[in-house]
Amino acid sequence: KPCEHEELTFRLNNCFEKLETKKKIRLSEEKLKESYLRYQTVADFTYDWETWIDPEGNYAYVSPSCERISGYNSEMFIKDPDLLIKITHPDDKQLVINHFKTGEALSSPMYPIDFRIIKKNGDTVWINHACKRVFDKEKNYLGRRGSNRDITDRKAYQKELEKSLLLKIESFLKE
Repeated sequence: KPCEHEELTFRLNNCFEKLETKKKIRLSEEKLKESYLRYQTVADFTYDWETWIDPEGNYAYVSPSCERISGYNSEMFIKDPDLLIKITHPDDKQLVINHFKTGEALSSPMYPIDFRIIKKNGDTVWINHACKRVFDKEKNYLGRRGSNRDITDRKAYQKELEKSLLLKIESFLKE
């Protein structure tokens, strides 16, 4: 009967090992879900319109706030990587094409530009766009992370300030 006892011990140890492995897998899955939820919450509830463009020029991620700013939802940008260029104000289109299509943004670590877009409802808004190249730990290029902020109010205040300053200068020169 010692053989039977050894066999039973072996089988019990094997079951305990499998249970421990399953417990570790379950804990890893829970941690992964928690981590994903944290990432998704930060990404999806950011105020600015956040993007990740892959090395081929396609959107890997577009935050839902793009709809508040542009009127177009994230899926529309993902389906049509050129949508941002298409909705760019005609006077700013070449600036945006140069930025996204000729690689100007790839030549510097951070490349900000201001330009106008025409929202889905026809309104024109100013966007401050800043992006930077991203790499993984092995220094493989992963694309560009971008952030778009509606700066329409700031541009309006700036214009008013310039008008006011011009009037003061003209008034001063008349004296």
